[in-house]
Amino acid sequence: MVFKSIIGTLSICLAVVSFNANATLIGDTINSSGSGLNPASATIDNTIEFAGIIGWLNFDFGANTLTVTNTDTNTAPISWGGWGDYIFSDFDSSITGLSILSNVGFTGSIINNFSFTDSSITLDMLSGGADVGGQLVYLIETGPSLPVPEPSIVWLLFSGLAIMGFARRKKV
Repeated sequence: MVFKSIIGTLSICLAVVSFNANATLIGDTINSSGSGLNPASATIDNTIEFAGIIGWLNFDFGANTLTVTNTDTNTAPISWGGWGDYIFSDFDSSITGLSILSNVGFTGSIINNFSFTDSSITLDMLSGGADVGGQLVYLIETGPSLPVPEPSIVWLLFSGLAIMGFARRKKV
């Protein structure tokens, strides 16, 4: 009877200790390429990572989003043409989906021609426009994260408890 309770307790404890890490882009260092896109590499954090279209647009990655913002201070909408693809690559997280979460004031290929692979995002900057203060938010879906391995000390602790339980049973 004691053996069953020890095994049951160990099973519950191991199930509680085993968990998955949350998938997030924060902390990933990614590369960028595209005409007028700077810098070439950045680490995703709580600041704006990239600027493009001669400084008119900011590209800010969050935990699971990419927010493109028109930062031009003129009172008229901006428009662009011929910039080509903007590619953000070498994500540590596996990208499984990309969709528009919200769009306020953006037009053109940036909203209808974008793609992803498991480690990159491509935005078509061939032609487009944005209203003053415009903001476009992409939702980035990432795959399941790998299980976080339990430290060996946890296994040693539970093994020691089991041995103590068996030793106690023999004495009684």
